[in-house]
Amino acid sequence: MSGEKQNRKKINFFAEDTELDMPMSQMIDCVFLLLIFFMSVSTIDDARYSKKVELPVAENAAVEEDESNRAVIDLEWSESGYSTVIRMSGQVFFAPGELVPLLEKFGREHPAEGRVVIRADRNVPYEFTQEIMSAVADSNIPSVLFSTLETEIAAAVPAGGG
Repeated sequence: MSGEKQNRKKINFFAEDTELDMPMSQMIDCVFLLLIFFMSVSTIDDARYSKKVELPVAENAAVEEDESNRAVIDLEWSESGYSTVIRMSGQVFFAPGELVPLLEKFGREHPAEGRVVIRADRNVPYEFTQEIMSAVADSNIPSVLFSTLETEIAAAVPAGGG
């Protein structure tokens, strides 16, 4: 028995002459695929919201934890035309009543947990927001949230304070 132990050689896997071959071309392919995936996902996420909407500030606002099962409505304000441009799911609407079929479809797809987030520009008069809320109510969606900022974003305020 002791003779067997003496005949065995210990193999050092970490010896300097041991070379591990790792196919780097496949590793680089994986890195590029991950890079492209994350770039495309971040672009899609940014495209969901209108960049023209300046959200109002609400210091005591609660942060929404679960962003699933929600429809987002953007209300862009046109001071020159005293009107709003309504955006939802990549479509543009000019009257709140036009939203009802799309909201009803959303309500059927998410009957219990669905909610609507209204992202109204800070300059939109309440009457326009009220019309959007009526369209949501006509669609039988019970939950409505308003998107606000917790603090003022310096980039959104023009230089000179005006």
